[in-house]
Amino acid sequence: MAEMDVDQDDRPQCERRISFMSSGANTVTTSTTLAPLSLATSPCQFFTQQHVYPPTPVSSSCFYQSSVICSQAFSRLDEMRKDSLLCDVVLRVDQQDLPAHKCVLAATSPYFRAMFTGNLSESRQSIVQLQQLDSAAVESLIQFSYSGNLEINEQNVLLLIMASGLLQLPEVQDACCQYLAKHLHPCNCLGIVHFAEHHDCSELYQEACSYAWQNFSMVVKSDEFLNLTHSQVISLIGSNELGVSSEEDVFEAVCSWVRRDRERSFYSF
Repeated sequence: MAEMDVDQDDRPQCERRISFMSSGANTVTTSTTLAPLSLATSPCQFFTQQHVYPPTPVSSSCFYQSSVICSQAFSRLDEMRKDSLLCDVVLRVDQQDLPAHKCVLAATSPYFRAMFTGNLSESRQSIVQLQQLDSAAVESLIQFSYSGNLEINEQNVLLLIMASGLLQLPEVQDACCQYLAKHLHPCNCLGIVHFAEHHDCSELYQEACSYAWQNFSMVVKSDEFLNLTHSQVISLIGSNELGVSSEEDVFEAVCSWVRRDRERSFYSF
């Protein structure tokens, strides 16, 4: 049976000898040198101190930016709006009440910011009346303020332009004008010309005019042309950009306009 004998002499701890001796004729002796151990240090502490190193000091800082927290916050605010939670204002449009948060409306619309942060009476009111606007269009713009999403279609595009113009949302107005520009047609371009001029949509006005001039031969066959006023007809045919092959095309167009209403025969061109 092998026996382990540890010298207990007064030599330093780092030089302790550990001997293994057998009872037979052959004796094998091995020795090793151990690192000095502090009596005040436990084996776990010793291991930690010897093998875990602190991070290297870094001179610069780390900046973290979340890619989702803002969208999540506005999404939850929109849910709260729909549930009328913590809403501090109600927009009344066409006798329909639309709850919202003033801070969100003011952050997205200069119109509401001036209303709620200035000395206007609306800044102290919990119910604000909005006149001459469509309730569905205003509700869509409120939804846009919270989500950034907006559905534009042929039924609401004109109403959205009027509402976004009043509420000072140029991004929405531009998107609506682009929608109309992409859907110009000989049957609607003259109406869009008139609408764009009335609502100060200068780029849309220019695009619609150019479309009407270039497609004059088809435009004059539409009801919109036949319902133009005298001054509008003069403005249309007076352009140097008319897409006609001869002046006879212009003459025939004017004759068809006059035939629509006999009283127009008194006008001069």
